[in-house]
Amino acid sequence: MPNAPIELLIIDPSRGAAEAYISTLRNAGIAVHDKRVDTEKKLVDALNNHDIDLIICACTPGKIKLSHAQKLCTGAKPDIPFLVLYGEGEASTAINAVKHGARDFISKENTKHLHLVVNREIADLHMRRKVKELQRQLQECEERCAALIGSSQNAIAYIHEGMHISANSTYLNIFGNLEMEDIEGLPIMDMITHKEHKQFKDFLRNLQSTSTASELEATCQRSNGTTFAAKLEFSSTIIDGEPCTQIVVHDQTKTVPGYEETPPPAATKKPTPKQEKATAATTNETKRLIAKALKEDKLHLVFQPIVSLQGDSRENYAVMVQLLNENGEDILPGRLREEAAQTGQSVAVDHWIIKKSIQEVSRRRQDGRRINFFLTISGPGIADPSTLLLICDTLRDSQAKGAWLTIQLQETDLRSDTQAARKLIESLQKIKCQIAITHFGLLPEPESILEQLPVNFIKFDPAFIENLDTNPGKQDNLNKINSMVQERGIKTIATAVEDASSLAVLWTVGVNYTQGHFLQEPSNSIDYDFTS
Repeated sequence: MPNAPIELLIIDPSRGAAEAYISTLRNAGIAVHDKRVDTEKKLVDALNNHDIDLIICACTPGKIKLSHAQKLCTGAKPDIPFLVLYGEGEASTAINAVKHGARDFISKENTKHLHLVVNREIADLHMRRKVKELQRQLQECEERCAALIGSSQNAIAYIHEGMHISANSTYLNIFGNLEMEDIEGLPIMDMITHKEHKQFKDFLRNLQSTSTASELEATCQRSNGTTFAAKLEFSSTIIDGEPCTQIVVHDQTKTVPGYEETPPPAATKKPTPKQEKATAATTNETKRLIAKALKEDKLHLVFQPIVSLQGDSRENYAVMVQLLNENGEDILPGRLREEAAQTGQSVAVDHWIIKKSIQEVSRRRQDGRRINFFLTISGPGIADPSTLLLICDTLRDSQAKGAWLTIQLQETDLRSDTQAARKLIESLQKIKCQIAITHFGLLPEPESILEQLPVNFIKFDPAFIENLDTNPGKQDNLNKINSMVQERGIKTIATAVEDASSLAVLWTVGVNYTQGHFLQEPSNSIDYDFTS
């Protein structure tokens, strides 16, 4: 039972009797804040103006009848336990009160019974309150997830017994700009080409026997009869308390840009001389392409929203960069920074992104937007003194504020040169920039870097999110490290979030923000609806 004292309301005309009850409880180790009443007016005032955990009423409660007192209490505080104390000749009255909803009746002479019943009722009350709070949190989680799913750029639908019950706008659009009423009750089979119906039926039949997520390659059919190749992801979920199946449709005819924030590549076997020659040629070509793009200003910024799971509507965007060819295609999808690191061009790329991003955020702010950009600086950029000077000069020239920027630094870079990192962070914080650590949590003793460097955010490494919804061990680990970080006043961000099931786990764990293709892929548009 919680250590907080019980807020006890006693309805009894005898002050001495009330004090005896209180003494009995305190002697049993039960802390009590008490209030005694003996008239209807005092009772109504106590019920309306005081917090109450427990009500004890005598069978002869003074200037008010027991039945009326019980009716007032259960009407005003229906969840609060109402106990009746009876004396000689009053047992039948007490039993009648129990018939009308009193939780128990206790003899005034049996003090041991009194404190046992009080302990039981208070424990039950706290359990009911906990359940009520969990139900409230679950409802908030469901509402928030529904809003995020509704605004997701992934095509998501829910089916029950093979029929559509709900879908987001992306799903409706991918099948031909449908309206919700067009698909309510429509069989999911109608979205699959006729020649694949048997295969799809067999898949659905097998799906019912498993609770794990499953995937299927299929040819989908739009409302106008045209088709497209798709990968369908199926997972079990609950909507409005009813079990159903979530389907995420990935149009395979579209290319999806990769994440820029990727871990360093794993070590490989030593290449042969022929392979080394080919790699050198490729490296030189990549270096030439990046240098040409920097010189001709041909790099391209893209933006991915960082969305609050706790109601914060500020417009936070992670800034990434692409290298496009003449056809507008990304030459190095998700790999530009990795390639720049290998060719010694990290600082140059950092500086291009910094300058362009500050100019862009300044323009958006002048238009009245509450936009904040998260910019990544590489390890070489951290050590280069000109990085800080460029930030300060560009902020001044663009009439921008440091508070509009969060500078992202990778945990491995911070650990490899903590002194340079601390110097840069302290200088950035003087101009009101915020600091985020990316790819956080995989190295030993992750708390050590938080004790050494003052930061505002951490971004969990994408490995934390992979298979999160089906791995209880991962969920426990994320919960522990998330709590450790937040106890230090640092906000947490989950990256590479790809599905609604993981999103629900993140909300339950209490992660502050989420970023990933599930909500929106990196885009050259800055138009995500953060109020949804």
